[in-house]
Amino acid sequence: MPLLTEPKLMDYGDHFTGPSGTVDDKGRSLVFSIAQDRRTERAHYDAGWAHNAGLAIELSMRPDGDLGFSPVEEVSRLHTGAPLLDIGEPTSVNDANTRLAGIKGDMLHIKLTMEQGTAGTFGLDVLRSPGDEERTRLFYDAPAGQLGVDRTRSGNNSSAEPDLGIQKGPLALTNGNLTLDVFLDHSMIEACANSHKSITTRAYPFRQDSQGLRLFGDGSVIKSMTVWKMGNMTD
Repeated sequence: MPLLTEPKLMDYGDHFTGPSGTVDDKGRSLVFSIAQDRRTERAHYDAGWAHNAGLAIELSMRPDGDLGFSPVEEVSRLHTGAPLLDIGEPTSVNDANTRLAGIKGDMLHIKLTMEQGTAGTFGLDVLRSPGDEERTRLFYDAPAGQLGVDRTRSGNNSSAEPDLGIQKGPLALTNGNLTLDVFLDHSMIEACANSHKSITTRAYPFRQDSQGLRLFGDGSVIKSMTVWKMGNMTD
């Protein structure tokens, strides 16, 4: 196994800060982050809180010597019932979007595998308004070989940042596939991609109806997709 010595970003979302780690009683190496927001101090005061803790991530060592990232298996305990959507065989983006049309929410777990096919850029929009005025885009740029998040339409409610921008970094597809584990918890957006890299970011849409999901990528194929409603630890 090669030993990598140069520093590398683990997370491309620009909000993965203050990480701390532990080894649990199962021997797993776990890391937790503080997902700092970019709200104004006035917004923090009015809300009565600032920042948030991210989900626990399990670290592993990949054959190439890089770190692997995966959500801990215990997150499935937060599912509140049967899946809202379960696509178990390959289908088109258009067909999957038809089935996604009635699913709304900002507390969701989405497990998705997309095959690139002929698409140049493909991925998933979350916290999307019906007319696409607002959305946060998780995308893969195939020509550049990069995973990213586009927050230029995320909404800027109470944020001190005038332009939330685009953040991205290198990621190799796995046999032409991108697998995303995406967790939405109100303003929190966390995604693990191909069990290798992650995106941790925040979004504060203005619109109350910015709670939709939509896939994109002409020429790509949805290999599988499952969506669960998430509860909290006290449910």
